[in-house]
Amino acid sequence: ERDLDELKIISNKIKNFIDVLNPIYVSDHLLKFSHNGLNLPFLSEVNYIKDKDLIIERAIIWQNLLNSKIYFENYSSISSIGLHQPAFLVELVDKSDCGILFDISNAYIASKNLNKDTSMWDQVIEISKHFHVGGFSTFGDSGIYIDSHDRPIDIEAKKWLSEISRKIETLTIEYDHEIDYSLWEKDIKDIRKLMRNINETKSLTES
Repeated sequence: ERDLDELKIISNKIKNFIDVLNPIYVSDHLLKFSHNGLNLPFLSEVNYIKDKDLIIERAIIWQNLLNSKIYFENYSSISSIGLHQPAFLVELVDKSDCGILFDISNAYIASKNLNKDTSMWDQVIEISKHFHVGGFSTFGDSGIYIDSHDRPIDIEAKKWLSEISRKIETLTIEYDHEIDYSLWEKDIKDIRKLMRNINETKSLTES
């Protein structure tokens, strides 16, 4: 949503961090921050059909400005436009050479909100190697799941994580606010143990 001159200024600042820190990856989000010039109180989902070409074009521009591959995070869809997100992400990677930072909890939330099986994400998982997971909750009494990052990771999300673990090269476990460090630590230990057991089983199977 920023104009090119502003993007150049921002990218120059970010490139300083990239050069010094040499991060494992650089990530970003595909979101709508404003509508008709007004900032939105909640960041909303892009239109993967109407704005597809524009988003891909902007992703290429942003990568070129940063001189770095960018791993874009999937969104926790709450409306039917999210049904088009998996196919769009596959096309985005193909046409822009970007990567996907696959948010397991966001994908799980989207599947729940859209009443779809998590298999809708299979193609996206196949092209992902960096993963992300956090806690989620429902928005009041609406029954809509949101990416709140304020509680332990859901047991079903952990189960799905174990099922796709063969694709995971890096995994970030996120708490954003209302942080209970003891619960965060428990999540880290539980998932570390889960991943270790899976890798040991995998090694035995391969042997």
